Amino acid sequence: EVSEWYPLINLYTHNDHVITKAAIRATTSADLDTLAPALANAFAANNDIWGLLRPLMKQEVESTEQAGTLFRGNCIASKTLSAYCKSIGSEFLQQMLRAPVTYVAEVPANYEINPAKLPSGQNIEENIQNLREAVHFFLKNIMIALPQCPPIIRDLCHELRELVAESYPESTYTVIGGFFFLRYIGPAIVSPEGFDVVDWKIPPNARRALVLISKVIQNIGNGVEFGKKEEYMLPLNDLIQQKIPEVHDFFDELASPTSKAAPPHVEVDDALMKKLHLHTVLIHNKIMKHISACETEMGLVNGSEMKNYSLVVDFLAQPALMDEKDYKAFKKQCKNQQKKKH
Repeated sequence: EVSEWYPLINLYTHNDHVITKAAIRATTSADLDTLAPALANAFAANNDIWGLLRPLMKQEVESTEQAGTLFRGNCIASKTLSAYCKSIGSEFLQQMLRAPVTYVAEVPANYEINPAKLPSGQNIEENIQNLREAVHFFLKNIMIALPQCPPIIRDLCHELRELVAESYPESTYTVIGGFFFLRYIGPAIVSPEGFDVVDWKIPPNARRALVLISKVIQNIGNGVEFGKKEEYMLPLNDLIQQKIPEVHDFFDELASPTSKAAPPHVEVDDALMKKLHLHTVLIHNKIMKHISACETEMGLVNGSEMKNYSLVVDFLAQPALMDEKDYKAFKKQCKNQQKKKH
């Protein structure tokens, strides 16, 4: 069955992805959170997720001047990778995290180690020990779940390692750690109910514990000790050093070549496509400005994509395809642009 969003999906996924490149350039960093998951869904539903992710990863490595900033911050590559893995990897997150999250939430123990936040009557040394044991539990569960890791996530880690090794061989573990621990697992530890790890609300004291656990695991993944900025975390530095070799072995296995299985089938997400539809229509003039440059860079006939883009946008901007509020915003924007021309 052909999706009603086919014209929109085809616009972004056909012919060397000129429109995708132009849309990324035309999108502000604030709107990348809208664009990234929608593009990931469009390409995955079209069975072409590698056609989106591989060029984005390559571009990120080639355009980065310092190893420490690879796949960090607001880059489109990180956001798209994260959105895609969240969409296909929720079951794996459950397998890794449900048991340790449930333990922290339900077993009576205190984890606060910041003296400024320590409730009266609690012992900070006991809490440090509780936190260490919880980190052990989380890491153990993450590592033993590796055989259940979706092959596509392992293939992405392998691709990341190969790309980064060419330019920044000393940063391969940091980049895999940044992607797997910081971007993929970290948010699900802090907000497990938001990632379907559990189906109940986390109590506030457990939430604070999960935040602290996530901090330690992310530092282990990055191979970085805590410093003066978070002095109260310094007692965990020996644990970080102890766990780094173990985690590096885990990353080696995680990023080892797999059978290159086909990525899993992904259904079109109507909510994401609706956001992409609106985003495309509202910034269509900005996208058009970038199309010509993309055509030139890619050696395409100038104007070859512009005509197709204009036709599809005219179709997408029909009142019947938009909410009344969104359509009014679009018409108002068109009117303002006409005024600027005159």
